[in-house]
Amino acid sequence: MFKTASRILKKLHREGIIQTNKVGKIEILDEDKLQMIFKQDIR
Repeated sequence: MFKTASRILKKLHREGIIQTNKVGKIEILDEDKLQMIFKQDIR
């Protein structure tokens, strides 16, 4: 479970959709692209 989640986060980070700040909090940079990806993955 956790391996999959970290893989997804790494992929999103590489594509520039999310970023982590100095505190380690995740910030969403491109919410539209994020929603598109999850709609694709779920269906």
